[in-house]
Amino acid sequence: MKYLFTLLLSFNLWASELVLTIKNIKLSKGTINIAVFNSPHDFPDRHESAILKLQIPLNGKSSEVTRQITLPPGVISIATFYDENNNNKLDTNFLGIPKELFGFSNNPKITVGAPHFEECEIHLPQNGTIKHQIKLLKFL
Repeated sequence: MKYLFTLLLSFNLWASELVLTIKNIKLSKGTINIAVFNSPHDFPDRHESAILKLQIPLNGKSSEVTRQITLPPGVISIATFYDENNNNKLDTNFLGIPKELFGFSNNPKITVGAPHFEECEIHLPQNGTIKHQIKLLKFL
């Protein structure tokens, strides 16, 4: 069944297109890391559990990046961070507060702790295209 799903997705049958723009990139070096989740399990911290992971190297020419992503229809939430030093993790201080820029789909207000999956949900239609923007922010 898994192979049939992959085959159908590769032919864009029943697929959704997400045009994702990450804004507010402050520096020109490093990588934007994006993790797409289809369930609240492990969201947003465990990127290894994501259904899709992307790393976009920055070229220093823009304060935003845009990617078109093909995904199955359904509900997703996205967690992203700007990995300035290319160590493949979101650097935090001794209290666990991020030292690098980060963001989530729907740009929820961040107070204490990460948002819940439901706050960041994007509903992907069958055979449709959605444009979405995430604005990176710094906690303090």
